[in-house]
Amino acid sequence: MEDVEAEADKCKPHLIIIGGSAYPRDFDYKRFREIADKHGSYIMADISHINALIMKGLMNDPFE
Repeated sequence: MEDVEAEADKCKPHLIIIGGSAYPRDFDYKRFREIADKHGSYIMADISHINALIMKGLMNDPFE
């Protein structure tokens, strides 16, 4: 997450995209939100492949 924050500090993105369809990964959505808020960025989370795991409570929920 330190690398993500450093890249955001350098680039000042308007949109941060979270997700990966090749393998399931439990993302730290709260930390991404903090980084986005720091720069006034939007967040988009692609959870299409892991939504069942999120619904069962096995992975972090981006909508908490």
